[in-house]
Amino acid sequence: PTLIALSSAIGAVIAKMIIFYASYYGRNMLSSKIKGKMVPLQRLLARYGAIGAFVAAVSPIPDDIVYIPLGLAKYSPWKFAIATFLGKFAFNEIFVLGAIYFGKPFVNNLMSNSTNIDYLIIVTIASIAALGVIIYFALKIDWAKIIGHWFPWTLDKDQGNGK
Repeated sequence: PTLIALSSAIGAVIAKMIIFYASYYGRNMLSSKIKGKMVPLQRLLARYGAIGAFVAAVSPIPDDIVYIPLGLAKYSPWKFAIATFLGKFAFNEIFVLGAIYFGKPFVNNLMSNSTNIDYLIIVTIASIAALGVIIYFALKIDWAKIIGHWFPWTLDKDQGNGK
């Protein structure tokens, strides 16, 4: 079971690194105004980014909601990869052990929709739409206003430029 969880976690991290690096280098196409709005986000993620990446990886939520802003904020790729790997490995280990203990019928029921073409098309379209919405809001949100309300230290000009 551990080898299955390990190989799955490695594959998931590779896929998530592609998303992370796409947003990491995609940031270069942003205007300086948008980059300026993201400085408080960069400061917040510099402190708590690994926790966010781990929680997103270990939970069944759509984790791109967390990973795209981490890339846009130029979070450390190594810290991202380690936190994501640990979270994905833990999630996969729980999933595999659950499959062993709860039996084949549960897993078969869970996986039965994976061969339905209509289901796959709907999931693909929904994923692309969700990704577009995430990117739109990540760029349009005034991070200084939102993050500064809860974490005023991110607005401190003396902390550098957040890079």
